[in-house]
Amino acid sequence: MSESDTMKMAQDRFRTLTWDDLQEWIDSRTLERGATYQRNGRVTEISRTPDGKVVARVQGSQRYATMVWYDDNLLRGDCDCPYPGICKHIIALILEYLERLKSLAPIPTAGPDDQRLLLLGATDGGRPDKPDSGDDADEFDEQDEDQDDAPTRSSHPSAAPATVWDYLAERPRERLLELLQGAAALSTAVRDMLQSQFQVETGQVGKMVTAARREIAALGSDIGRRGRGWGRQYEGVPDVEPVKTRLIALLQAGRAGELLKLGEELLGISDELIESYDEEGEFAAEIEDCLAVVFEGLAQSDLPPAHQLRRLFTFHGSSEYEITGMGENAFWETERSPKDRDVLVTALLDALNDPDEDLIPGSMRDGLVDRAIEALETAGRMQEIIPLCEREAERTRCYMRLVDRLIAANRWTEAEKWCRRGIQVGGDRPLWGAPTIEDRLRTIYENMDRKDLGAAIVAEEFFRKASADTFGEMIAEAESLGVRPAVEAWARHYLETGQRPRTAAGDTAETNAAGAKKSPGKLPLWPLPDPNLPQREESEPPPVPMVRTLLDIAIREKQPDEVLKWYDHPRWTAIRFPEIPHAQVAAVVGDRYPDRAIAIWKKLTEDALEGTGNSAYQAAGNALRPLRDLLIRQKREPEWREYLSSIRAQHRRKRNLMPILDRLESGSRPIVET
Repeated sequence: MSESDTMKMAQDRFRTLTWDDLQEWIDSRTLERGATYQRNGRVTEISRTPDGKVVARVQGSQRYATMVWYDDNLLRGDCDCPYPGICKHIIALILEYLERLKSLAPIPTAGPDDQRLLLLGATDGGRPDKPDSGDDADEFDEQDEDQDDAPTRSSHPSAAPATVWDYLAERPRERLLELLQGAAALSTAVRDMLQSQFQVETGQVGKMVTAARREIAALGSDIGRRGRGWGRQYEGVPDVEPVKTRLIALLQAGRAGELLKLGEELLGISDELIESYDEEGEFAAEIEDCLAVVFEGLAQSDLPPAHQLRRLFTFHGSSEYEITGMGENAFWETERSPKDRDVLVTALLDALNDPDEDLIPGSMRDGLVDRAIEALETAGRMQEIIPLCEREAERTRCYMRLVDRLIAANRWTEAEKWCRRGIQVGGDRPLWGAPTIEDRLRTIYENMDRKDLGAAIVAEEFFRKASADTFGEMIAEAESLGVRPAVEAWARHYLETGQRPRTAAGDTAETNAAGAKKSPGKLPLWPLPDPNLPQREESEPPPVPMVRTLLDIAIREKQPDEVLKWYDHPRWTAIRFPEIPHAQVAAVVGDRYPDRAIAIWKKLTEDALEGTGNSAYQAAGNALRPLRDLLIRQKREPEWREYLSSIRAQHRRKRNLMPILDRLESGSRPIVET
């Protein structure tokens, strides 16, 4: 196939693109922002490659190289902006390209050496690597995006310098002095850095420490004067860069003692500074950068390892904010000889094992244990790890780490014992969705060939925290054991009545003469064994019927009658802030009960349009789109057009809403025809 045929085929694919296609490809917010970029003329220098890709520059906070193309009928996009997925720049390029196609505007061809293709890796060489993160790496290592400027003349006439550092290495001393003087005149940070280096190398460290102490005092002089929440857009936000510059100079000079004293002074005012000036988290990050230098100095100091650790614990506990994490990482990652590292690890283990040690902050202890375990592994002291985990499990109620170690060692019986201990004392309360100690116990039973006990633990989790997720997991386990009907019957009975097959107080099911469980009413016998778990302290059980869980299950199973049964249940009126999934309900019931779904979509639309702003308009669009599709499927297109017209008329002053309505009206028509 010739290049012209390839380009024409790609062009024809873009010509068929609809607003609905884009809406399925990307979220409403990104689509709207991309459309705004395109309307504002941010897309320039559009070109096509011989294989049908479309490339351009899109102006965001910077000028980004952006490209779109079709790959086996799938729309693709790439951009060198920091956003990891399909971004607004890609959407803007697509829409601008379609405008060019519509207007028959000429579009030039991009050559193989096009700088944008190099940036996006669309050539044989691939995308260039980012600069190395070492000391010599800098943003100047990257080549300029535009190559219009003539290269600087080099002392090597055969080639221009590859980087700014190569260029500087070739400059004579007088020229370097001129450049430094110019940089110092333009930048306070450069001037402070040069002054600090001068004082260090000429034996004037005392003056520099005095200056740093004066600057730290100045940081706190206006604390609270402007009140909490003043951001960097206002005058008066302290600048910590001069302090950081002097701290770095002290670190490089090996003056750890002075550095640590200054770090203590900075920590002493850090919380008040953050409370007074930090709104977006940026100021706290600047303080954290300064403290990271202090922690590096601590690691390089002459203090004995035990004293270094005590200072580390004190620093961590000196702030209510999480501003020491970067510094603590720097402390542990500092290069040490094997002997020094072993001494430090021994001091850490002594501190962790000391029952009278109260200097270790609770928020820090788990991380220190992980550091100790990593160091023991590196040193080959594996036999010390499980005993350490056992002691810490009882002290911090962190049982998961110990159980994982025992599982890895195939010590199943001990792992089961510690799981039960963890459940009994209420340890390991992970965030929602994270693995629990019960999950580990289930893994243990599966490896001990007791899948019925594993399923029973999953069932216990459902009865403890009923949701559509835990229901689905339990049903899947029951299915694998061939006992789904009985388990599902009891689960639905529990959701409607609150009655469990068994409770902490004993079996709710009666027992027959042979000792088998006999269930009340017409329910089958409960088929799973009793895992005999220690009972966690539970919150008060939810009122029954548990309408939200029953509704979620019906939605997942796509059962319209069950969905409406629980959607219309009067129990919702007793819930203070009901979170009803209206859109999901309408999606499930639409084909069988179209009028109910239409009413829901209209209500969602009108509720959204009671507000203003792009988020409200996007929410309205998200409700109008399925409403349109349902009415068209029901052969009621005139009703759709009438309703859309009424929305236009009622909200005609909402300028940013109109493009969303235009796209909805275009529907499945190609964008180039709208």
